[in-house]
Amino acid sequence: MSAEDILPQVELAIKTGYPELFVRDVLDQEQFEYILKSLRRRTNYLNRDSIRIHWLSSEKRLKVVMPSRMHVCVAAWLLKNIFRAIRLKLLSKDWDHTMDIMTGTEHQNFVGRHVGSFKEPDMAFLPFAGPGRKKYAAFPSVVLESGWNESIARHEEDARVWQEGSGNAVRVMLQAKFHEPDN
Repeated sequence: MSAEDILPQVELAIKTGYPELFVRDVLDQEQFEYILKSLRRRTNYLNRDSIRIHWLSSEKRLKVVMPSRMHVCVAAWLLKNIFRAIRLKLLSKDWDHTMDIMTGTEHQNFVGRHVGSFKEPDMAFLPFAGPGRKKYAAFPSVVLESGWNESIARHEEDARVWQEGSGNAVRVMLQAKFHEPDN
């Protein structure tokens, strides 16, 4: 299947929010780059803030996540607890001068067998680096990803991409796996 055939499927999934996880295997780097460039065009009127794009180069696998309310609740919980820790003086107020917490940041400078991969985590702790801590480090030190549509093995592969692909700059990988309720 060509990138031109897959792109309308991705766009429909983004517009409708269904499926929450869109996956296509056996895409090459050029096909992924075509899809990414097309999704970034301002003229397509897609809400890019409401999706997370992942390209695993070693598996030739495209994943587009349309985060649901359940999907993002872990990040909200984590932020709430960080703010609580600051209020209780368990964290110094100065900690925020050493890093930013962001959602959906793009990372594509992976190394080793993960060269060419592209990931947008649900949340990332990006440390400031360099003289005077004036720029971001190349990779986050902590990454959060969550979901319920993939197996635990797939979540473990995501962790490998982050840790191996960052040259171990990602020190902590937080993963939340949801399960559908029993009916």
